Amino acid sequence: MPYKFLLFELDYTLLDFAADEEVALTRLLEEAGVEDIDTYKSYYVPMNKALWDDLTAGKITKSELIRTRFTILV
Repeated sequence: MPYKFLLFELDYTLLDFAADEEVALTRLLEEAGVEDIDTYKSYYVPMNKALWDDLTAGKITKSELIRTRFTILV
């Protein structure tokens, strides 16, 4: 019997979002000329997680999350 659907669980099975976030954020900050990247990351990572938690809880929309997280960082 052929399969009609094939489901993949991506989060931390096929993709490592934490590692991808680390690389992307580092490159972004380097390209922006930020000198103290670790300070920015130590602020951004928990702030971003809190925004995602707010999204999950229905306190903000995905659009607000996307628009807000980098605005707060600057």
